[in-house]
Amino acid sequence: MMWGAITTLVAAAVLLQPATDETNVESAKTDVANADVTNVDVTLLNGDQFSGLLQKLDDTTVSIQIDGENRDFDLKTVLDLKLKGTSATGAEESGQIEVRLTDGSRFSCRNVTVTESEAHLVTSALGRIVVPVKQVQSIRFGKETGNLRQRWAKLLEREDKKDLLVILKGGADPVLDHLPGSVGTIGEEKIQFLLSGREVTLTRSERFYGIIFYREPVVASSSPSCYLTLHGGDSLPVKGVKFAEGQFSLTLMGGTSVNVEPENLHLLDFSRGKLAYLSSMEPRSVKYTPYFDILLYKYARDRSLEGKPIRLGGKVYKRGLALHSKTEIVYRIGGEYNRFKAVMGIDENLRNRADGDVRVDIRGDGKSLYQVNVRGTDPPRELDIDVKGVRDLEIIVDFGGYLDVGDHLDLADARVTK
Repeated sequence: MMWGAITTLVAAAVLLQPATDETNVESAKTDVANADVTNVDVTLLNGDQFSGLLQKLDDTTVSIQIDGENRDFDLKTVLDLKLKGTSATGAEESGQIEVRLTDGSRFSCRNVTVTESEAHLVTSALGRIVVPVKQVQSIRFGKETGNLRQRWAKLLEREDKKDLLVILKGGADPVLDHLPGSVGTIGEEKIQFLLSGREVTLTRSERFYGIIFYREPVVASSSPSCYLTLHGGDSLPVKGVKFAEGQFSLTLMGGTSVNVEPENLHLLDFSRGKLAYLSSMEPRSVKYTPYFDILLYKYARDRSLEGKPIRLGGKVYKRGLALHSKTEIVYRIGGEYNRFKAVMGIDENLRNRADGDVRVDIRGDGKSLYQVNVRGTDPPRELDIDVKGVRDLEIIVDFGGYLDVGDHLDLADARVTK
């Protein structure tokens, strides 16, 4: 884009009026005993679930009140904690700005300003927070609608050596263009931008879709202790999270400490490193052997082979694998897990389910750990197999006694745990 076009764009830009929020970030403390927002579901590593009122959360323990009595759970055994009455898909406010940090945090903001050293965020869920500008990965001012979602995602994946100022162009079918340079300060109305060695002042307008900062790859000094999902869908990893006297306190990966009201939190996920669903992992290898030299079905993740939700024993599962005979699939689990768990059976969405008949062989490093014939008339089986020390977990779904008709095997909630 030529300099003349830049100046024309700047001259024609319409001032964007960001909605500011003067709300005090200090959250009012809530009476735990009377607050529905502290009514939680706790899921443990062994699959057990408990419901009650959250009393305390620290680095080692979750305490909830169940039927009037407090019960403590070792945090090492907890997969997640879900706050009842909250949602991860709350209605987004119009004109929301999205800010992403280098640690993977994502915030919906009402306004953002940037100095030479700090980014000041007015977030929807956490109030006002300040983070070092070097931790900001991108700022999206425009709405993520239609094809713009994919175009913005592609720009985020670029490996440029300069900052990108992303511009919205076009009418009915808009596109995104970008200018490489160096972003300076971002004020309420102006953006300082170094372009081809010249410093220019641009007006924040509806044409400025977003900013992507160039950041050197950083090796994390520590792993998150928890991943949070906020009301409205924001997500962020945190170093630590505590709950006391009706209020959550968070320590972000960059060291920033913030408080958050319980009703703004939806889910606290402690499962990373404790559990891995096979459907979220990339297999090391997959081999298919069709019965009639015609490949009918490749394996499916988190859905049946017919593209429907996985269904076994009258229950619908959001996670799992669907495999057709004959399929051999291998996952590298690296000796890091102790158990392989799943609910196994012929998918109930299949019209002629009774025809299903497969031979299943679960192997660890080439050694058979579990073998069984699975027929469509069988009830679902719960698997709990010792895989301690196993490097490669192999699942073989072989032909049974009825050719390959109806061989739609589900491994619902297939996962490895520590």
